[in-house]
Amino acid sequence: TLDSLDKAVANMQRGLKITLDARALQSKPAQLTEIKKALKPGKGEVRLLLPLMERGREMEIVVPGRYDVSPIEAGLISAMPGVLEVAEV
Repeated sequence: TLDSLDKAVANMQRGLKITLDARALQSKPAQLTEIKKALKPGKGEVRLLLPLMERGREMEIVVPGRYDVSPIEAGLISAMPGVLEVAEV
């Protein structure tokens, strides 16, 4: 069957990878709660990437549930304190 491009894109599984600033979160852990509160229900997956500076590694966490991962929401989250980068995946 054929679908319009808009309809096909709307049904795609998309997600966001949010890279967090470990130092900022250490000084103000409540920022993580604010990021979680900013996530609105939707169809996409959200992953948090937290650099572990002292170990030279990264930890990636999939946030339970589905969220709005639209470009507008990604832009709002990217401007929040404690967020270094937001990438679409």
